[in-house]
Amino acid sequence: MIPNEADLGRWREQLAQVSPRHDHLSYLWLRWEPGDPWQPVERWVIWQMLPETITHNPKHPYYLAILAELNGPHPRSTGRYDAEEQRWVHGPCRLIDLGTWETFRETGRFGRRWWVIQGTKGGHRYRLSEAERVVWRTLTGTDDTPAPGDLPYAPFDNRVLDQIRGLDEKTKWLAVMSYGIKNRHQLDADEQQEVAMAKRAVANWLAGQMEEVYEEYGSLLKRATADFAPTRLDPKVEASLVADYHIG
Repeated sequence: MIPNEADLGRWREQLAQVSPRHDHLSYLWLRWEPGDPWQPVERWVIWQMLPETITHNPKHPYYLAILAELNGPHPRSTGRYDAEEQRWVHGPCRLIDLGTWETFRETGRFGRRWWVIQGTKGGHRYRLSEAERVVWRTLTGTDDTPAPGDLPYAPFDNRVLDQIRGLDEKTKWLAVMSYGIKNRHQLDADEQQEVAMAKRAVANWLAGQMEEVYEEYGSLLKRATADFAPTRLDPKVEASLVADYHIG
């Protein structure tokens, strides 16, 4: 049973105002994840739906293999649950799971789980990107995020919207930080300062997500970044860092 099912249409409209559907860009999609009887999830999850310019590109054969499975039979049409491995085995799909197959039928796009709604802070990233892991691992010694179900159930509300609003700016921070990590020996002093600011901005954002489950780390990060208000990066430095960096 889906909780708040009557609200789903309205919630999706609210999410679309933050991340509108676009033919050539990624967008966010909300769906209920029940999980399986042997591993229940029962959480609202926001997916990142990728554009066809990525998934249908012949230069990306990995996605073409995924599309073949998305257009193929139900992932549970054959096979069985393996209690030892705690997953479905010997089915027709090797690259996707049931949720990915179902989401494709809802949207016509291949998607990835991006945000888990649970706890009291509006949720958190489903899995950290490499750039996010660098920051979180440096500060806490771990790159784990809470698993779906680790925190109490929460509905989609303004706390979620507050967390994910301004994704363009957050993506820019990650782009600058990633570029700085890859080119750390080639940056001048101004660029190094901008990369440091981007790292602190990412740390502050992660601290807000994780504080409920990592209270010690969250409080520490909030104190460390209390004097930093994320602002628009200097246009000249931003251009030099981001011009050739692509966020996929």
